Formats: sequence, C-alpha cells, structure tokens
Amino acid sequence: MMKPHIELRPKNALRLKMKPTLLLATVGLSLAIVVCVGLFFFQIVGNSENAKAGLNKKFKFHLFGQSSKGEVGSAVEVELSSTDDSLYIEFMSVDQNEIKSAVLNLSDFGNSDNQNVIQSKTYTLQSARKIGDKNYLFAISLKEIPTRVIVEAKANILSVDKNEIGEAKTGATLINRVSFNREDYTFNATPAGLKANNISVKSATASWMVVENAIKYKVRCRETGSTNWITGTVLAPGNQRPFVNLKSATVYEFQVQAYTRKEKVDSTGYSPLIQFTTAAIPKL
Repeated sequence: MMKPHIELRPKNALRLKMKPTLLLATVGLSLAIVVCVGLFFFQIVGNSENAKAGLNKKFKFHLFGQSSKGEVGSAVEVELSSTDDSLYIEFMSVDQNEIKSAVLNLSDFGNSDNQNVIQSKTYTLQSARKIGDKNYLFAISLKEIPTRVIVEAKANILSVDKNEIGEAKTGATLINRVSFNREDYTFNATPAGLKANNISVKSATASWMVVENAIKYKVRCRETGSTNWITGTVLAPGNQRPFVNLKSATVYEFQVQAYTRKEKVDSTGYSPLIQFTTAAIPKL
C-alpha cells in the first residue's frame, strides 16, 4: 500500500509565505485607522471652528429720544456684530431720517455694581465708514475693548415730517446702550423706553420696557447735579417704580439696569439718564 505523500516545508518558508499577506492586512488596517482618526480629527476641528464661528453674533437695538414712550419703532437702529477680532457697529437710518452725527462711547465699568467708569473711549463719525447714502459703520478692534463694556450709541438726526404744506425737517437726539462681553461675544440690552409717569409735586413713577430674560431691575433716581441716589429694586416682570418725598419744581433724573441672573456681573449696565421735573406747589 502506497503511503500518502506529505510535503514538509521549513518553518522559514511558511513564515516567508505569510509575510506578504500579513503586510497587506497590516497596511490596510493602518490606512483604515488613519482615515478614521483623520475623520475624527476633522470632525473635532470642524466643530471647533463652527463653535468659534458660532460665537460671532449680531444684535440690533433702537435709539430713543428723551420724550420716547417706549414704542418699538425708532428713527435709527443700531446693529452690532462681533467676530473673533473686531466689533462692528452700524447706525442704520429708518424711513427718510438723515443721520447728521453719530457718537459711540465705550465705557469699562468692570464688575462694579455701582457702574463706576474705570475707563472710556469715544468714537465719532470721523472714524466711521459711510454705507450707502444714510448708514455709518464703525469697526473697532477687540484689542481696544476691555472684557466687558457698555456701548452707548448716540445719534443726531434730521427727521422728515410730511404734512399738508410740504415736508419739514426737525432735529432730534436719540440714545441707547448695550453691554458687550468680549469673552463670550454676548450682548445685553439695557432697559429702553424710560419715562416718568404720574408726576406730582412730591412724587413720580418711573417705567421702562421689559428686558428679555431679566429676573429683576435696579432703579436709581437723583436730583440733577447731586451724587446722592434714591435706589430701589423691582422684581421681573414688573417694570415700574414710584419715587416719593421729592422736592417740588425740581429736575430729577433716573436710570435702570436689568439683571439676567443673580450675579452682579450679569447686569446689563445702566440705561441712559432720563430727566423729569416735579410739579410746582400751586399758589393760593
């Protein structure tokens, strides 16, 4: 009986025969790992860049005059947009109004609850670029801006009034404020539409437009020229605060700030000052 023929190969020969297969498998696996890691890294970088781009935000608010009653519309709108290196502020005319002058005040209040100015900078139309016929754009490097500032926008306009005898231009000064945090690119509008109601000989009631996400407001009032404030706190959604025991026939001014959380650093900053005059004591 013939024995089956069994061919024995040296171990080295077997090892040599398997090397190309293992090499190809290893290369393939390595390429797959590289591709996966590359895709993962791209996803991380892409998300990071998107997140960074997501921090670039826009914010629009209205400018109001001293006599404003808090209407939504106004003669000038201001749009702020932030990038990773600059803050852009555009003054935009509404309807046929003409912006004659525009001023930006950037004030650093730090984390002071009393809003004491640490430093401030002023920008005028000379540093702005005209956009179209009526709009103006300010571009400010973030290197010039402290971590948290109050941006006060002020514009002087000529508004066109249409009536039966034609068109007449009247002047007005409009103002409003917004806080800007350079670290997280956030904006918070200060309370707007401030006005004094129910003015009498010894009292008046301050009111303002509700600020979104506010949990409370701090209101302060003083005799114009004085450094002594009468202060009060109003819990949201309330938006009125009476002041009593005032002097008759006296000019007072008040302003309001909102808090979006309990920490003082989350204050929107105070609104512009609004003035009112108490009534005089009637003569007998």
